[in-house]
Amino acid sequence: MLLVEKFPQPVNATTLSYGGIIYWAGTTPLQRQLCYESRHRWTHLSQDLGGETEYRELDLLLYLRPDDDLQGIKTQFQACVIPPQYIDPLTAIAIEPQLNREAIQGAFVVAQGHVHGGKTVKAYLDAFQRRGGETRIATVEALIAQKSQIVGVKTANEDIFSPRVIIASGGQSRALLAGHHLALPLYFTHALLLKTPYSQKNLRCVIMPADLQQRPNLESLATQADWQYPNDHCLATALEAGAVQFLDGHLFLGQISQLVTSPHYQPDLTFAKQELQTAIAAILPNLANLPSTCHHCLVAFTPNPLPLVGNIPSLPGLSLFTGFTHPLVYVPPLARRFARWLTGKTDPIITAIAEPLQALEAK
Repeated sequence: MLLVEKFPQPVNATTLSYGGIIYWAGTTPLQRQLCYESRHRWTHLSQDLGGETEYRELDLLLYLRPDDDLQGIKTQFQACVIPPQYIDPLTAIAIEPQLNREAIQGAFVVAQGHVHGGKTVKAYLDAFQRRGGETRIATVEALIAQKSQIVGVKTANEDIFSPRVIIASGGQSRALLAGHHLALPLYFTHALLLKTPYSQKNLRCVIMPADLQQRPNLESLATQADWQYPNDHCLATALEAGAVQFLDGHLFLGQISQLVTSPHYQPDLTFAKQELQTAIAAILPNLANLPSTCHHCLVAFTPNPLPLVGNIPSLPGLSLFTGFTHPLVYVPPLARRFARWLTGKTDPIITAIAEPLQALEAK
């Protein structure tokens, strides 16, 4: 088994994520089943991998801004397998003293899993190598096809051949398939956030806005964009003022999501930092001016809440394992199921998720 990685230490949406495992948020029977499996899997994952993930359970506090629709948001949460519970402003401040009392009309709170994304990726990579897997540092430039069969990948230095190629490259997956003209329901945003070094401004919770529709509303515009001819024009932007503190004391602050069709777009990090600091100052004033650096990555998503997992019949030899909007909750249970499915074992969940890929035609 060969894994081709661009960097020795991957910098991607998982390593730059807040680390939340939203096993409380499943709304359909299939999602709820995967959330249940995910919660069980994470409790044993550090031991199974032989590496530290920093898994713990941590409260997620979803604050309500003064103009948010309390009843509408409460109704949305009722569909979740574990609905977040409403708390008044004074209770919210008691739970998380860093919040600005004047900026909120209350909050919702729910327990969720939490890990260090970068350490989790490293634990997976180390376990992969200990079990005989090989990692090669290279940039995949294209797929190698013989007639309609995918037989390998092309890098800058060599061609690598394999009877089975699995694309698991998040926001870069679309570019790798561009030459095959698939109507692939896979898109990405450019995400920016602030990272601080160790801070004594301790947070007790993961802080996020209760209106979780900001990014989905932005992502809904993706199908109207021209992805065939990518460019650097920003079609829409969403800004979320949130924060999380990891066990070593560093924080991630805020997130800007930009809908730009080019994966090579380079956002203005200085301007983004100013915007994020201004937004954080309104909600978490003590954290806004901490020393920080702005980081950028691609975040893949699909119009369906579930990822693209399975084979494309018109491109034999190729499988997809990509498009995870919430990789930390879905990857651990689906990776195990997918591996067994690739060896010929039946799996009703993989079969259900793979169904949208069956109709894709390569040209």
